[in-house]
Amino acid sequence: GASEPTLSELVSTLKDGSKARSRWTAADALGQMGSNAGSAVPNLIAALEDRDQDVRISVARALGHIGEAAAPALPKLSAALSDRDSGMRWGAAQALGNLAKVAGPLAADLVKALADDEEDVRSAAATALGQMAQLGVSMPPTIGDDLTKLLLDEEWHVRRAAADALGRCGAAAFGALTALEKSRIDPHPRVARTAQAAVEKIREQAVALHLF
Repeated sequence: GASEPTLSELVSTLKDGSKARSRWTAADALGQMGSNAGSAVPNLIAALEDRDQDVRISVARALGHIGEAAAPALPKLSAALSDRDSGMRWGAAQALGNLAKVAGPLAADLVKALADDEEDVRSAAATALGQMAQLGVSMPPTIGDDLTKLLLDEEWHVRRAAADALGRCGAAAFGALTALEKSRIDPHPRVARTAQAAVEKIREQAVALHLF
């Protein structure tokens, strides 16, 4: 078949492709190149202003897959957490989670996104905070309480994401144990299983730190 487009061809399509579909396909392909697409970061940042919504979302997610080289995009991704389009807010939250190593200073912005009207955004924000916690990024002191609220969310996948993130917080989520213990009998089996695993993780770390 045809050879894969080069980095410079993808960048040029992202900038000048006449069809939205070709621009977002280029953004996706750049994201799949991971850290090898580091030199395309300035072009991707510019493309966060694309006139097409799908292109902007693809660009945000692509930046998340590029890793530390995408750090210059953090202010724009942070602003996108309050975009009027929920797809863009979701893409930004997902990207910040994937950039957890460098996105730590934006943890407070993700905490705000836990209260988003859209369940996909709440879920992505919880997952992103869990990714940060697992890397030992310093978290807002209220993180346990903020995630615990979502254990009562009406959407099961948001409850599951919150339980998983609490587990990744380890001993920092010690105060969430009572709520997580109740979640072990959540009507949705995936939430119940995730809550059980989170309880075990938090207890194990708490014992190691002599909190028990």
